[in-house]
Amino acid sequence: MSFKPVSFGLLIPALLSYNAFAGGPTINNKCALSNIKHPNNASGIAFDEECTTGYVLPPNIGKVTVSAVQQNSNLGICPALKNDLKALEESTKVRLILIEKISKMVKDYEPIYKEKEKLHLKLTEKESVYDVASSIYENVKTTDKKYTDEIDEARATYSRQSRIDPTSPETLAAKQYLDKLMNDYKFFLATVFNKAEENYYQAKKERNKASDDYVYQNNKYVEAIKPLLDLQTSVDNISSAAINSYQRYVILEGLTAQVIFDVDTNSLVQQYQQLNQNLNLHWQPMLIKDAMFSSSLKNSTGEADSTVSTLIDANIPGLKAQTIKNIDSSKTPPTLNDSESEGKSPFGSISGKIRLNLNGACTYYEDVNKPIAANNINNISANLALNVNYTYQLKARRSFKATYNLYNMFSRVERKTSNGGWFSTTSVNSVIEDKESKDWFSIIFDGDSSEFQYTKQEQDEITSQEKILLVDKALRQFAMINSGSTPPSLNPPPTSGIMYASAQLGRCYYYYCQVGSFVLGTFGSIFGNSTAVSDFKTNTNVWVEDKVNGYQILDRSSTLTFSSKL
Repeated sequence: MSFKPVSFGLLIPALLSYNAFAGGPTINNKCALSNIKHPNNASGIAFDEECTTGYVLPPNIGKVTVSAVQQNSNLGICPALKNDLKALEESTKVRLILIEKISKMVKDYEPIYKEKEKLHLKLTEKESVYDVASSIYENVKTTDKKYTDEIDEARATYSRQSRIDPTSPETLAAKQYLDKLMNDYKFFLATVFNKAEENYYQAKKERNKASDDYVYQNNKYVEAIKPLLDLQTSVDNISSAAINSYQRYVILEGLTAQVIFDVDTNSLVQQYQQLNQNLNLHWQPMLIKDAMFSSSLKNSTGEADSTVSTLIDANIPGLKAQTIKNIDSSKTPPTLNDSESEGKSPFGSISGKIRLNLNGACTYYEDVNKPIAANNINNISANLALNVNYTYQLKARRSFKATYNLYNMFSRVERKTSNGGWFSTTSVNSVIEDKESKDWFSIIFDGDSSEFQYTKQEQDEITSQEKILLVDKALRQFAMINSGSTPPSLNPPPTSGIMYASAQLGRCYYYYCQVGSFVLGTFGSIFGNSTAVSDFKTNTNVWVEDKVNGYQILDRSSTLTFSSKL
């Protein structure tokens, strides 16, 4: 089981107004502006449909300054933490070796697995044929009984009439009716019943053989992978020990820091204006719908390690603290019909306090009043990844009707999730890209005007985007979020939508792949909220229909990080 503990963060309710969105940024513009000049530290821009206004995203990097530090007596536990981390580091090496062995074993067992799946497919086909043959056979047996009952009754009538008057017209009519029934019955047996009975027993025979073949191959596969399961148990035990170690220290406060965050989007706007005067564009900041502040430890290569959260909570004016306890997994489910929201951008210069747990604080102190010379907390970004993941809104011309069931979608993601409840963007991608998704999503394009007559390729692209949007919203609503490095690409951004100044930001513009990893299956067992999964499923186990005709509001996400030195 992968060790991905939860990262705490802050939700910023800064929303877009309707007036701002009238003629606002769109994902479907056709602006031929490939010669845009981007300032240093720019992350991206979007345009309105008329190509008269450029909307500037916040910079890639903001500045962070630590102005004061208050130590907590828990820093006396730092020596024990570091001893545990050393032991954990060694066990992690063993875990990685085991995972490599498991991966090799999975490849070795692939032929057996493929044969098992092939036989399972054959069994499914034979069961389908058997079900049809069984249904037909039951129907013809009902007809057979009807014939025999009518024949018995007709024979009794003829016998009774024969005893009364063998030569009467009634007796002759009874005989003719009995003969007709017998002829019809013989024809039914010869042309319908015997064939249905033969097909039924043949289908049953083939179904039973396919079942025996599959059971044999499945038992063979189960027996073969027993060593793999033993290794997986060892991996799970190591991961469990890591989680226990993490839990001991993640809840303990190490220090409180007074911090100033500077995000100068207005300066970027001015620079875009100066660099692109020949384009006759009006430039303004992109308004931010919401944002999440998080912090995690950096590894030895300087990359963010989303498995090690360092933040307990934060108190920053204008920002709402979001912790595990107040996440509401049972609120109104997401919808494709979002409306514009209003508020103002939170970015600028903000001063506040952040509380670091021992994972973060022991990076700078080896004990109370004993700072580590090599790690100066005034250069906090050298050791900690301080990130803000923010969401903004774009509009798109769309016309369609979509039906979806988020319970079924969520169950699919759970089935794709490996190693005890943790998953990556790969798990989500496989659910989104699966063309056979009628169990949770379907879409019909029924626009009346010519601008909504989509080509097959456009329909496929919109279908994928709408599926991603629902998955993204559902996971964002439910999941705990870890800040970290951007995972692999989901889909490239449309060339006519956001123009990215930074290549790395162009890889994925959805929330869940901007923020590292989510906790699903292990959410309850690790963090004490055992009802979160069931609440979410109960609240979303319905089929919802959304109709979009005209404009659709789309959430897009990106990430900025903070550095002590700019």
